[in-house]
Amino acid sequence: MNAVVGSRDLWSIIAAFQDGVYEDARPFIAIEDSLLALDIASALDVLTPVLEHWYATVSIDIARRRWPYFNARLPWLSSYAAYHAAKVGKVDRLAALPALRSVDSPEVVVELAIEHHQLHVLAFLHTTFGAVAPWFTKDTLTIAAAAGSLPVVRYICNSVACGGTFDALDLAASFGHWNVVVYLHTHAHGGQGHIHIVRFLNESRTEGCTTDAMDGAAANGHLDVLTYLHQHTSVGCTVHAMDSAATNGHMDVVSFLHRMRREGCSTRALDGAIVHGHDAVAHFLIKCRREGCGPKALASAALRRDPTMLKALLAQQQRRAKASKNRFNVATHLMRWLVPDFFQKRTVAPPS
Repeated sequence: MNAVVGSRDLWSIIAAFQDGVYEDARPFIAIEDSLLALDIASALDVLTPVLEHWYATVSIDIARRRWPYFNARLPWLSSYAAYHAAKVGKVDRLAALPALRSVDSPEVVVELAIEHHQLHVLAFLHTTFGAVAPWFTKDTLTIAAAAGSLPVVRYICNSVACGGTFDALDLAASFGHWNVVVYLHTHAHGGQGHIHIVRFLNESRTEGCTTDAMDGAAANGHLDVLTYLHQHTSVGCTVHAMDSAATNGHMDVVSFLHRMRREGCSTRALDGAIVHGHDAVAHFLIKCRREGCGPKALASAALRRDPTMLKALLAQQQRRAKASKNRFNVATHLMRWLVPDFFQKRTVAPPS
């Protein structure tokens, strides 16, 4: 009888079904309504100080005994506690959650661990649940590649082996994670014998990426990544590479693409460079490229009252055999009105 009456586990279960509130549960109850109206990231911002204070006042053993009560009174809390533990890298807190297997969004637990480079949390989750959905999916490697942690990417490739998509290398390139790009590309060619990586990265091509890889690297100014992809893959890029690099003012990237690639650019390159004030890039494009510009560039230069840029643009427009006479005349009248001094002693003829 004493063994039954004195059982802490038994009384914890009984207490979970009794009226009343534990004193340490009151802070969670107080934020419940406002927290559940938020997205997960914002909710964690609200919950973190409350949860950290609670963990600071109770041991993990006491926390483990409290969870049956919390799960009955605050069924949302264990899921958010799991998200928080993954984010801050507390494996002991995850292990203390009896409802971890029924967490609302298992993929969020994994994603938060990846985003915050909590490799030991990933190892715990993989050991506990295996490389199966909904914990680990083909998107897991893509998320890790975008986050840019090579140890996490390597662990997922070597130990989890849950597959992946072409987005993995594309996103790593776009965000400038050079070491991740090299690792994934090397494994796409089977350099280290990881056949599961080779299989998913080579489903329809040997490069393991799409044109989005070079386009994204160019847009964000990652010349080292762009150079590597140029030298080691044949998938290439599109005109968006130079267009976006020019728009974002990446002179070294624009020069590289002009010298080393054949995809070229569109009028959006010069338009973007001028509209965003990247004059060095604009003058380079005017001098070295033949695509010309659109009305945005002419209007922007006129509004800036920049005679040097106006002169360069008008000279280029006159050289272009395919330039629209109507567009040229409209732009000329606009600039004559905005910058009259520029036209006082100058005769400007439309392209023939």
